[in-house]
Amino acid sequence: FIYDYMVRGFLKAAGISLQDQHGIKAIKSKIDKFVFVFPREIYFENGNGGNIKEPHGVIERPLRCQTMQGERVTLARSDYIDVGCHCDFDIEILQNLKGIKKELIKELLQYGKFSGLGQFRNGSYGRFEVKVK
Repeated sequence: FIYDYMVRGFLKAAGISLQDQHGIKAIKSKIDKFVFVFPREIYFENGNGGNIKEPHGVIERPLRCQTMQGERVTLARSDYIDVGCHCDFDIEILQNLKGIKKELIKELLQYGKFSGLGQFRNGSYGRFEVKVK
């Protein structure tokens, strides 16, 4: 499963990327104040209707950075699940006058097919498609 805050974090990152397009100032702060994701734990389901109990695999990669003491390298490890799995969650938007509307949240979620959810998004992992009920 993933936690609700991962979806909210994605919405904030997508909002920053698309902020100029919508003309909403401080969109990250507004998403924080008016947009809430439920349930707390969002479980992934396989095609048979059952929840996934274990990740399908692991990706390990080096992370490099330059510090005052010289270059440092560490390993990052990310679990992944295969394509074709899905999850369901609800997004509640508090009534506000700040421009955060259902259509905007839908558009931000659609950005997920370009920029993924979770770790290693810049490696094209975590991309997803949205189906609104």
